[in-house]
Amino acid sequence: AIIRDVRTHPVGGAYSYDVETANGISHSETGNSVQTAEGVGSAVTGQYSFTLPDGQVFTLQYVADQNGFQPQSPFLPVAPVNPHPIPAHAQEQILFAQQQRERGEIPDSG
Repeated sequence: AIIRDVRTHPVGGAYSYDVETANGISHSETGNSVQTAEGVGSAVTGQYSFTLPDGQVFTLQYVADQNGFQPQSPFLPVAPVNPHPIPAHAQEQILFAQQQRERGEIPDSG
């Protein structure tokens, strides 16, 4: 059953909602129109949460905008740190290529 459902209907591209169910699931979100380099876009922020089988509450906060979907939660996996440092000779080559790019001697790959 829905125990909370608060919504602000779209006005000028802006909206928000906040919903909670009797079993502990909740989701809230706010969206707005934003000016981007390409024109008008949208930006959304929100969060949702629910109870895991072990009793922990999973919460995820997010932003979705011209930079894509950006979730944040302590429950999300994190890439491991590279256990092998970049060798000095490789680091020198990386720096040399960067300097060449800055001088326009080689094209920027992206």
